[in-house]
Amino acid sequence: MKIRRILIYCLAAFLLSSCESGFDDILKDIKGSKTYKYYAYVSNSGADTISAYSIDYSTGALTSIGSYATGDYPVQMTTDPSNKYLYVACAGSGSLDGSVYVYSMDQSTGALTLIANYSTGVDSMAVTVDPDGTYLYVANGQYGLAADLYVFVYTIKSDGSLTYNRSISTGSGNPVFTAVDPGNNFLYILEDNILAFDISDGYSSIGTAVSLSGNPKKTVVDSSGKYLYSVTEASAGSIAIYAHSINTDGSLSVINSYTSAYTSLNDIAIHPGGKFAYFAAGNGSLGYD
Repeated sequence: MKIRRILIYCLAAFLLSSCESGFDDILKDIKGSKTYKYYAYVSNSGADTISAYSIDYSTGALTSIGSYATGDYPVQMTTDPSNKYLYVACAGSGSLDGSVYVYSMDQSTGALTLIANYSTGVDSMAVTVDPDGTYLYVANGQYGLAADLYVFVYTIKSDGSLTYNRSISTGSGNPVFTAVDPGNNFLYILEDNILAFDISDGYSSIGTAVSLSGNPKKTVVDSSGKYLYSVTEASAGSIAIYAHSINTDGSLSVINSYTSAYTSLNDIAIHPGGKFAYFAAGNGSLGYD
């Protein structure tokens, strides 16, 4: 019996050749009767669509398998842990029209089927699924509007659809990304600061990390759950990369911050082994050991 697995590239394509891409390490492992299948999904913000591709394992070549309509201005997406469902954050083009579109993923063909879409306020910038696949977090924040100052929490049902659970206020900061530690104990919200919350205690506030310079873009927790890394869009030669250690109570301690010779850092990925960090830059890419 063949076991099929899907490893997903979630990429975001923007107008004017500006591209924010979520890039995860692909584990190239074929053993015995296991067959691994690969697909890529690209959000086309100017066209309000998602393009789907199959990936040739041997060559890396892409073959189109379809295009799918989304809400206005899809900007970022993620899957649940089982890779059965794709969640797309759509920032919207007007007031209070941010949304999340939910698709089921055919694990044999990679084709998408729309399950539902949900109004999520304004400027829905990013979606994160917790490690257990129980909750979806939607960061609503970009332009300083009052409606932007929340992270919405949705319960993920067995069919991938969503039920509104609660909202988490970020005070005066506009949330642009969220991250959850592998143990599913702590939620981190990236805005001008990094806010920490205890999930098991009803999302009670743990504290605020050091203020970040530039325009915050993304934050991630490494696979060990010991470290959190963040990047900001800043001018060349400015501090743009931040490293924090995660304490046992979920609070953060500063390890270091780093300047970059590149402009427009807008993404970060941590190697599953935790040894390397990769950064996407507007005029190049960076890798750190």
